[in-house]
Amino acid sequence: MLRMKIMEERMLTIKNILNGSKTFALILSKNFKEYELLAREALLITLKENGFGASLYPENPKEFNEEWRRLIPDNCKNNGVPRKTTSILIPKEIYDIKEIFCGEDDDFFFLDVNSESELDKNHIAFKEKPPVFDAVFFFGGQNCEYPDKFPETLPLPAKEKIICISADENKTASKKVSEIIENIREDSPVSKAASTFLFASLLLETGARKEKKESLSFAQLFGRALARSRNNETLQSVWTFISKEDLEKTGNSEAKPELFYKISRKCREIIPINQLAVIVWQNESGIQAIISEKNSGKYLEIVGQSLKARKENGFIITETFASFSEAELEIQKAIKEALLK
Repeated sequence: MLRMKIMEERMLTIKNILNGSKTFALILSKNFKEYELLAREALLITLKENGFGASLYPENPKEFNEEWRRLIPDNCKNNGVPRKTTSILIPKEIYDIKEIFCGEDDDFFFLDVNSESELDKNHIAFKEKPPVFDAVFFFGGQNCEYPDKFPETLPLPAKEKIICISADENKTASKKVSEIIENIREDSPVSKAASTFLFASLLLETGARKEKKESLSFAQLFGRALARSRNNETLQSVWTFISKEDLEKTGNSEAKPELFYKISRKCREIIPINQLAVIVWQNESGIQAIISEKNSGKYLEIVGQSLKARKENGFIITETFASFSEAELEIQKAIKEALLK
């Protein structure tokens, strides 16, 4: 009970920081892990999508950007902490400034100053200022050891505005980032790119991969699956659609049903599911679907009988349909019948 209260208080603190901030620094500890890079990228993408300013310190390694270049949105590239900005200072005790306009032409950027008296260049000064961040997300490894000092070019807000993200005995760091993203997105679905980075982070953090290439391929497909998932409250079900193109682009063109069992299980860990989860995918033969149930399986039994589907590993797998629309209509019909009984 105490643990739950502490978790709720932490999320409320994070929500208040999000509501009161416009710019964030996303900082990695000195000995960061690859899963933290991936989780940080998911958070960066989500912040940018929702109108926040966000910068990375340190910047992503070149090999990371190269490996993930196809998934990193354009507005999330080159997001290192900006260098100092330069202010132009005009003394108020000498000049009565009415208005200032900024603009540019083919050769220069310029400031137009509307003043009661003519400006003297000897009175104008230049001052460099470091970037300002309202809050910080700090990926601090297992112990979340926050450094005492950072470069002068990276001034930090007060400690109460620093959100430390690290794994503990109850949650992975990836899961904590997922909860923060849910707070940012509220009722909106997580984007395909953010979902992919987040799940790849979870795979690496939990040691679930056998080899890196296989894990990244699955993570990319899973991200697409999450982006194409939607909730049907009337039918108490979550639906996920995976096209042939999705499979080909993620290196899963010869996928077997076992892959979709795995996707379904992972979806249920992330998406709140009332009763049934439906995954519909396209292969060389046509359209197939697997369906699973959250609890007892009483609805699944009826749906399986209506669709003449076979049971396998706690799922039912349908015969082939001619199109996505046919599959959706037939499965919806079967679910309606099951819910009415």
